[in-house]
Amino acid sequence: MRTILMLLILTVTFPQEKPQPTHIIEVITINGAINPVVTDYIRDGIIRAVKENAECLIIQLNTPGGLLKSTRIIVSDIFSSNVPIVIYVYPSGAQAASAGVFITLAASIGNGARDKHWCRASSNDE
Repeated sequence: MRTILMLLILTVTFPQEKPQPTHIIEVITINGAINPVVTDYIRDGIIRAVKENAECLIIQLNTPGGLLKSTRIIVSDIFSSNVPIVIYVYPSGAQAASAGVFITLAASIGNGARDKHWCRASSNDE
């Protein structure tokens, strides 16, 4: 009885610390052309970020561009995401050309490392 009373006193005297909330940030990396495989990879990243209740999904992007259909699907997935999407053109000297520009513009936040390259999409008719 004495032991139980001592434990009770210690518990009341020294309250246990409350666990600190965890802030989860998902990060995925795209280093290459935008295509159906990349589309699935980004969609899976968004789904994982939603399931883990992440603060945001950061997409490190370095792309010369890619397929229009894949770009449209990615932009649509970004627009319909419940998690903020951050596009970071990385590493230094990386590019977000053509499809990369549209994907970056669709994001909640778009930025890049020093010496990043932005290139607009253009048709062959110019």
